[in-house]
Amino acid sequence: MPIPVEHIIALVNRYLKTSDTRAWSRFDEFDWPNLHKTDEVRKLTDVQVAAVRTSLMIEDHIPGYATEYFRLFPVDASVSREDAWRNRNILHFVFQWCAEEDRHAHGFELYMRSSGRVDQEDLTREMVHEGMKKYTAPSDNFSMLFTYTMLQEKATQLYYQTLYQSVEEAPVLRALLKRLFQDEARHCSYFSDLVLLDLKTGGDVLVEKIKTALDAFAMPMADLLDNYKRQAITMIRAAKGYDHRSAFTQLDEIIKRYARAGSQSSTYAVEDFFTAVPNLSPA
Repeated sequence: MPIPVEHIIALVNRYLKTSDTRAWSRFDEFDWPNLHKTDEVRKLTDVQVAAVRTSLMIEDHIPGYATEYFRLFPVDASVSREDAWRNRNILHFVFQWCAEEDRHAHGFELYMRSSGRVDQEDLTREMVHEGMKKYTAPSDNFSMLFTYTMLQEKATQLYYQTLYQSVEEAPVLRALLKRLFQDEARHCSYFSDLVLLDLKTGGDVLVEKIKTALDAFAMPMADLLDNYKRQAITMIRAAKGYDHRSAFTQLDEIIKRYARAGSQSSTYAVEDFFTAVPNLSPA
């Protein structure tokens, strides 16, 4: 990865500075002890409850995601001192990102357990079952990995925003979802900025790798979660109007533009995509 380490440090510090001012409490902001007494949990449909449960299972695999990032960015004697220093600075972000994603998972778990709409022991069994599955990163290539992750963060943000719009009579869930989609938007922007940095230093040689990652994109846990296709259909039903493909309409335009313009313009076309994706919002 040819990105100068000082550029990575600047990007990481910018993210962490913003993140430090956007912290929120999974305990103090929500009245979990009294949630089961409210009209909210009675008005939620079974489909909406199932969608929250599936979101929890996806978010709760953060130990698996983190393990892969720690493998890919070692700071031990297996790498050069230069790479160890680069990786150590990347890990400042990774630790914060993992903490924020873990808070998402825990927030969903607190909601589910406090709602009274699930069997506690059954939920625990499912979380342990899904959490024990081994996650493998979609790529060891820097730009491909972060392209994948950027799209996952954007698709998740769009889903939470649309679910937020669909549960108008659930103020606690809406408050939680708002916190989550704001975090996911920042995550998407960070990963996008990382790939843009790599493009500026690596240029057109990276474009084909990035396009491969875009073409092969799938949501995390798609190949691990039990009955993923059925659960994905339930999630879409719960969030009326959600279509994850809406996040990628510009991708088709950019690939076509690249094909017409030829290799001399390929980097610029892909840069357009990575600049535009963080600004996408639900239709």
